[in-house]
Amino acid sequence: RSRAVLSDAGSGLDWRATAERSGAALISDRLALAVDDLLRSPAIETVRECERCSWLFLSGGRGRPRRWCSMATCGNREKAARHYARRKAT
Repeated sequence: RSRAVLSDAGSGLDWRATAERSGAALISDRLALAVDDLLRSPAIETVRECERCSWLFLSGGRGRPRRWCSMATCGNREKAARHYARRKAT
């Protein structure tokens, strides 16, 4: 927050990245502020770690929480590996 500016967001005060910085510096400032917002919000309880690659993701499901960051990559690979292990065992 040392490089952020406190501004009026309509519903209250909010930290904003300054426009003085550009490129990668501005991206990293905005990312740091977004992480800070997440850590202070109730949504932090939905952060999960992928069982396959260890990436962090937000699981928005009400029932059983997601187990993988992406079904298209990690979920598919995990299911294929389990299928292969079952087929090899028989």
